[in-house]
Amino acid sequence: MSLNYYKESEEFVFRSATPEDMQGIIELYERNYKKPMGLTESEKHFIWEYLNNPVNRLYILLAISKAGEFAAQYAVLPKYLIVGNQKVICTLSQDTVTDERFRGRGLFTFLADELYNEIQRDGVLFTYGFPNRNSAHGFFTKLKWREVKPLNIMVKPVYCKGCDYSFFPYIGSHPLGRFIGKLAVVLHNSAFAKTAEKDVSIHEMNEFSPVFDEIWERFRYKNLVMVIRDNQYIKWRFFDKPENNYRTFIFYKSGRPAGYLITSVIKKFGASNLFVVDFVTSDSMILKSMIANIDQIARESSAPIISVMVPSVYKKYFYLSGYVRLPQRLFPQDLYFGVRIHNDFENASAIYDMNNWYLTWSDIDVV
Repeated sequence: MSLNYYKESEEFVFRSATPEDMQGIIELYERNYKKPMGLTESEKHFIWEYLNNPVNRLYILLAISKAGEFAAQYAVLPKYLIVGNQKVICTLSQDTVTDERFRGRGLFTFLADELYNEIQRDGVLFTYGFPNRNSAHGFFTKLKWREVKPLNIMVKPVYCKGCDYSFFPYIGSHPLGRFIGKLAVVLHNSAFAKTAEKDVSIHEMNEFSPVFDEIWERFRYKNLVMVIRDNQYIKWRFFDKPENNYRTFIFYKSGRPAGYLITSVIKKFGASNLFVVDFVTSDSMILKSMIANIDQIARESSAPIISVMVPSVYKKYFYLSGYVRLPQRLFPQDLYFGVRIHNDFENASAIYDMNNWYLTWSDIDVV
């Protein structure tokens, strides 16, 4: 379902996008970012992200020159969230593109303000997102976003035979530094090694199976602000995504699905990093088993660094397992987090407190 929006100025036509605009949007994106929307291509990625989205709403506004050129776009991605124990529609701020020939004319701010007005009328509660350093100023000053911090990004080195640790920011390139770093890793992992409980079993899922509704129904932290992680969402986000390289592990307790863990290996800092993309469980025993198994997955993947965006409710478990909080200057990319409310709701101020959010790397579309 697309918006019904249309305005004109002397230079531009401003209108809502339709599926027929896909090729023009892709060309605008690739021309200015010098890369595809996905890993190697754009069309399948666009169809997956915008046209096959579970919420089935297309929230994109375009600026088109009077000569018919795609000059700018702003897009937000609708998602079902749980807010105050209620299922609501919110939007994730997505692709912002202004063609270099049309920059400096306020197109980004205009399109964003107009889109926010449209989705407000459509009942969207708020927009949230992860602007980078280049766009953060525009969001927080011109578009009335409010920054929410700090993001809980944690890392842990694990010992992988044959891996080079000289790239790691905390260790440096000096041979003594590398030796100390390796020794610390070995002792660290030994000290925090854990074994799985007897009634916990783990199954790697290679094809989608609808076990996630049961895991979601048993999840007890629904007082947090978070994307609803049910069968429909998990299938779309991870299994239907083109060119995905996720590994999905289901954790069973006494024969029943009690949690899931999703990982991906991504090159950062010149080496393979294991990203803990998403995880959900309400059971502390399952969580401890997950954390112990993450180390093993990293070793199997020859990934000497584990990166995880940790919801506040789980921080203590990761600290006790040897993870350290990453300073913002060492984030794998420039990253901020913020929100803009469109429609008032009860206890709205709660979304300005990071402790009330459940965020993982899966909430950012680039991971």
